[in-house]
Order: sequence, then C-alpha cells, then structure tokens
Amino acid sequence: MATTKEYKDRLFSFIFGREENKEWTLSLYNAVNESHYTDPSKIKITTIKEVLYMGMHNDVSFILANELSLYEQQSTFNPNMPVRQFLYAAKLIEQYLEPTKRKLYWKSLQKIPAPKLVVFYNGTEEHPDETILKLSDAYLGGVKGDIEVAVRMLNSMSAKTKNYLMRVSHYRSMLGLSIGFEPIRNKCHVKRLSTKHWQKFQIVFN
Repeated sequence: MATTKEYKDRLFSFIFGREENKEWTLSLYNAVNESHYTDPSKIKITTIKEVLYMGMHNDVSFILANELSLYEQQSTFNPNMPVRQFLYAAKLIEQYLEPTKRKLYWKSLQKIPAPKLVVFYNGTEEHPDETILKLSDAYLGGVKGDIEVAVRMLNSMSAKTKNYLMRVSHYRSMLGLSIGFEPIRNKCHVKRLSTKHWQKFQIVFN
C-alpha cells in the first residue's frame, strides 16, 4: 500500500502535470511568479516519467515563457533537492536539444529555456517562508565548484505562500488548500473517480 506521502505526490502531479489540466498548471505558475499569462495552450508538459530516467521521476515540469519550470511537493524536508533537480533539469534540457543536438558543435549559440526550480514544502518542521537550497552545499570539503544550482523552497504552511496559493482558484475549489498543501497527519487513501467530464482524486480519511 502506498504511503500518504506518495498519495500527496501523485495528487500534486495529477492536478498540475497532465495535458488536460494545463489551465490549473498555468494558474499555479502565475501564482508562484506573480505573472498574468492567460493562454494554457502555450504550456508544454515535460514531466519525466519513472520508467524513462534512472528510476526517478519529477512531480511536474513544463516549458512556458522561455522558462523550464520544475515543481516538486515535499512533505519531508530534503536537502538533496538541488542534486535531484540538477539531474532532472539536465535530462530535460538534453531532451529539449535532441532534435538539434548536432548544432551544439556549430559556431552559433543554441538557446535553451531557463530552468526555474521550486519545491513546495508542506511538512511539520519549522522553516522560513522561503529558503534557497544550493547545490554547492553538497560539495565535499566545502570545495567551490563551477556549477551552482539554486532551488526555491516555499513553505506552504507560511502565510506568504498560502497567499500565493490562494490565487490558484481551480486547485482551491477542487480540493481545498488544507488537503492539497497542508500536512495530512491522518492515514488516508485515494480513489480515482471517473465522471462524464473529468477524472479526479478523492481523499478518503480513515
């Protein structure tokens, strides 16, 4: 049986990482970036599936406005997110360049979308409203390397982040803020429901 954490990760991916839910993905993007994009068809979903890459998968990734956004939801603080997001981003950029990879050896500069790495933390430990996690913190012996990766961790329990998320109208109306981002401390399981118009997850508490 999957854990509560796995259910929450699946729920986050189901809501924001599906082709048919691009309107919700756009709503979340606008909330996080304080932007006002209106056309969800401009989003290209790029989420890595587990079977494709080293047994790993990321929750949600997509390209919009020349940015490659990678979003993760974590109910447990994980200082290794910069390493994981670095690997995810590298794979996604490799896939992006695949059609024209031979041009990497040409004189002209090959442009790529700018990676934007975000983690929504919804655990019970105390953390600031926003924390920047850095890849360089993992370097052995504190050696200064030539590659840096910065991951923006938003504490979903903070008033500031809740204010961001309150702008995600579809998410709020479908599930309620307390189910989606605040910790689920009771055991629960998830049922997938098929309806005439859409599929959704239902949270059922024991």
